[in-house]
Amino acid sequence: MWCLPSFGVDELESCSAALRGLGADAESMEAVAGRVVEVLHDGLVDEAGEPATALVRFYKTHRYGDLPAELRDVAGEVADRQTPCLTLLGTTGTEAAWRDRRRSANHQAIPLASKEAVARLPMVSRLFADMGVDLAEVAHAVPAEAIRLHHRSYDVFYVPDAVGSPWVPAQDDFVVPYGIRSVVGLGGALPSGDVFAVILFATVAVPEPAADLLRSLAPAIKAAVVPVTYRAFA
Repeated sequence: MWCLPSFGVDELESCSAALRGLGADAESMEAVAGRVVEVLHDGLVDEAGEPATALVRFYKTHRYGDLPAELRDVAGEVADRQTPCLTLLGTTGTEAAWRDRRRSANHQAIPLASKEAVARLPMVSRLFADMGVDLAEVAHAVPAEAIRLHHRSYDVFYVPDAVGSPWVPAQDDFVVPYGIRSVVGLGGALPSGDVFAVILFATVAVPEPAADLLRSLAPAIKAAVVPVTYRAFA
């Protein structure tokens, strides 16, 4: 286990090693995403050894036209089949409903049709901005550009104080009742040009040095999912 409030270099090395091997024998990215969120939720603990996150989610941008029919229905009508949708591939947390991506009411597949559409989603907008992701690149990446994006390093989405933050929605329904203190998001690009992001909703205050180190988990997660980049769903 890794103490989240004091997450340091030793924890980074151990956690990275655990994440890197999660792709072994996996048949889809959804399967790996499920393993990633479980390892992070169960492994990141507070100073008493209890889970330090209420919810951990794994998202990937996915072209609308390539989504399974049931997720296209969730996303709604989208004119351009190349429109990236922020798609929930893995989720776990304290509530049973948070342990099945199909039970998510509003986050299974979110169309990102334009910068204006993204701007209407405060946390998604801030997530992409802080990570340094250009949606236009994601939506229109050709093979050569996709490889360039794949080798880029990305920053971290970090909200040290979640209560009252304009970047973390559902304050009354989620943040306050579940004691969310900090939010950290990390991720990167895949060989397809799509982007993945893992978001940790922590019930402890995450100091900035720890958040910065958490960013460095992204390469280990990428190593686990790259072999199944083109087999997203189970």
